[in-house]
Amino acid sequence: MEWRKQLKMRFFKIITLLLVFLIGCSNSTPPLNKSATVNVTVKSSSSQNSFKNETLKIKLYGYNPMIADKSATLIQEITKDLSHSSKPFIYKTKIGNKAHKEEKLKYYLTVYVVDQQGKRTYYGYKNGKRELAKVLEDGNKEVLMILESL
Repeated sequence: MEWRKQLKMRFFKIITLLLVFLIGCSNSTPPLNKSATVNVTVKSSSSQNSFKNETLKIKLYGYNPMIADKSATLIQEITKDLSHSSKPFIYKTKIGNKAHKEEKLKYYLTVYVVDQQGKRTYYGYKNGKRELAKVLEDGNKEVLMILESL
């Protein structure tokens, strides 16, 4: 009977050491990249090569898809004055670099050009497709937004 007690004690010690080891390993794993930074390239369509006294606006929004009645939250906005002519327009920037990515949120971009009166004249579509410009999905932090006339 004495050997059974010793066997139980050794078994519990081994299990305890194994649990302590596993807990220690789980805390030492490197953190995931939690940055909400998106590398944005804005490009004019082939038919549009000039802008005069207009403003480019790039906005990053975050929203929780599990909450239906709550609007998206503006994470960051970038504004750039445009006076460009002749060759195709290309503008590269980073947005969301001061924000931390939250797992429960989904993210999307809006890109558009406004004239001096505030009227939208061009809208940016992700890869030229007319759909919501979702970003930061599957670890993808690069996006191409193509401006098209409204």
